[in-house]
Amino acid sequence: MNDTFNINRFWLLVRRQWTENKKVYLLLWGVISISVMVLQFFPSFNEPYILYILLFCFSGCAISTTLFSRWTDYGRSSFYLLLPASVTEKFLCGLFYGILLFIPLYCLNYFIFRYIITYLVIMLFDNNLPSFSAFINGAIHEIITTPFPTYIVIFLSFLFTQSIFMTIFIRFKRYQGLIFLITIMAIFLIYDIGMWNFVTKLVHVQVGS
Repeated sequence: MNDTFNINRFWLLVRRQWTENKKVYLLLWGVISISVMVLQFFPSFNEPYILYILLFCFSGCAISTTLFSRWTDYGRSSFYLLLPASVTEKFLCGLFYGILLFIPLYCLNYFIFRYIITYLVIMLFDNNLPSFSAFINGAIHEIITTPFPTYIVIFLSFLFTQSIFMTIFIRFKRYQGLIFLITIMAIFLIYDIGMWNFVTKLVHVQVGS
């Protein structure tokens, strides 16, 4: 087999991935849509956007299970390696579903269900919301005025979380989810302790000077 990239083989691999996992993808997008709407009704949180970021990252991890779950099964992994497609095409297929397709679809899904569908649902009850056009214009203004570095941080967090999840998912055959959650919690804990020590020392230096 030729190891160079071939666009026809790549699209056949993409179609094969969709055929094998379309039920999982549709179920996942249903869960994401409902979660976006449910989170909209929790205004008591001081930082509600962290919940949407976590949903974004964990949804990416769920997508990864369809791309790399075969590696925990020696029979399926051997069959996948023997597919008449180059390593580049298999790698790009993972990038296509995990990043190039997932991120735009998530952003579109986020906008539709957080602003449009949620607004229509709230309209069924007594409310004092502004007009639909004003509501959508406010949503667009909020998205446009968000600093670009914020999107970079979210994207890097997404890549970091996915990398940790894929490493654990491939390395451990049992309790992958539990090990992943413990690892993420440990990373956040170490980060918080490190930042607390850094800020404390910085304050002491400024006070001493």
